[in-house]
Amino acid sequence: MSRPATAADMSGAETPQVEAAIATPIMGRGWSAIAADYLELAKPRVVAMVLLTTIAGYYLGSAGAFDYSRALKLLIGTALAAAGTLALNQYLERDLDARMMRTRRRPLPDGRLRPGAALLF
Repeated sequence: MSRPATAADMSGAETPQVEAAIATPIMGRGWSAIAADYLELAKPRVVAMVLLTTIAGYYLGSAGAFDYSRALKLLIGTALAAAGTLALNQYLERDLDARMMRTRRRPLPDGRLRPGAALLF
């Protein structure tokens, strides 16, 4: 039995495959280069500054003994949230970034990462 036709079938466009977007290196690049591009997408220097202010605020606002376990969980959660926000911002502004000299060498405007893979990240 055949499946019913979808709008993508009728338009001739293919449905994007998320797995292919992540697993296929662009232009034959190695995995270490792709990992570096994902790291650049997360802007680690900006995340480090966010973490510095987060831990300072936690320390100044805590009463009693410093809880290292809670502080570590706070830092991990904050790092993930900040990195995800920065990656989402680059996904949303990839067209503008491609037009500016300062930002055109970022992974998305430069074509080193696919937009779908960056959004999933």
